[in-house]
Amino acid sequence: MSRTLIIILIIFAVIASGCAMIAPSPTITPIVSSTATSSPSPTATPSRTPTAALTLTPRPTLPPTATLDAAQLSNTMGCTNTGTLIEVRKYLAEDYEFSAFQHHYDDAGGEDMVLLLWLIHPDIDPDVDDFAEFQEHQLSAALLATRIALNLSNDIPCVRQVYDAIAPNVLDRDYNSWLAMRFMTRSLPHHSDFSDWSLLTEVLAKAVEENPPRYLDKPPGEYDFGPRPTDACTWPEVRETIEASYAEVINLANYGFIYYHMGGRTLFMAQIEYQHEEFESFMEQTGVVTWNIMVETDCIYPAIDKVDLFFVDPYTADMRYWGYIPGDAVFDKNDPATLPDLMMQTILEEYTP
Repeated sequence: MSRTLIIILIIFAVIASGCAMIAPSPTITPIVSSTATSSPSPTATPSRTPTAALTLTPRPTLPPTATLDAAQLSNTMGCTNTGTLIEVRKYLAEDYEFSAFQHHYDDAGGEDMVLLLWLIHPDIDPDVDDFAEFQEHQLSAALLATRIALNLSNDIPCVRQVYDAIAPNVLDRDYNSWLAMRFMTRSLPHHSDFSDWSLLTEVLAKAVEENPPRYLDKPPGEYDFGPRPTDACTWPEVRETIEASYAEVINLANYGFIYYHMGGRTLFMAQIEYQHEEFESFMEQTGVVTWNIMVETDCIYPAIDKVDLFFVDPYTADMRYWGYIPGDAVFDKNDPATLPDLMMQTILEEYTP
């Protein structure tokens, strides 16, 4: 066993399998819960009425692109949230295949701006059954996460100014999460010329001390998701359909739709820029977004256990609301009139840092 593998195993050995995930639930003030005695506003009517065959699903009203002013769309006048996000997207697109990425204030503390990355690692085989190879894949995931965090912080000057932390989540082609970490930008060296060994012992080891990671503790094949239905759909198909609703803004604004497996659980994360200050209008938007997600992901395999919703300010990236939906929420996907039934099962809470 190589020295590199030994050190990474030592680093991971000190982390219990029950480590907290990198984005724990925020401190929150409830405004809607599953214990409510009345349904959400009945004005939460989808803007399009689906047919019985679901060839049309309700779509949210798109925010006008004019709400993103010129200063937000570039870094020419100084570092901005959206301008830096665009630079990161272009940088990663040159060398990596990634499922999505997003940024918002840290769920836990309410003060840190975090760049969240979901990266598909082309060399990790989800069908690995040899434990030594499994360990090598863990090492490869750790190296990729550390190298990208370091390169972004040094190659894009605005990254250190805008983001307090970079949080990569490294996935294989089947969307199994092998490693989720958080690197504080203040602790990252100001140069990137590290060997793999130095990257692990100096950069990764420091990050592990500050924020214990979550990692895959056994090969993906040992998690049982049950038999695959004959009519199952794939995440790329679902993502294309969902993102089509936001085609005019998805490449500019702070939107993200993520599907991934954390061990034996399948999770979905949606980050949306909220369009309305008024609560009733916001709930209407939330209802349409929730309906779209639940209808479009109904066929996906493995089935989703939980849907996390994050609504952020389009200008500051402040998280305004946070919520979740159980993957087995009961409603009639052929009947939009059952939207209140779905919303009654949705936990939606105002974020209070």
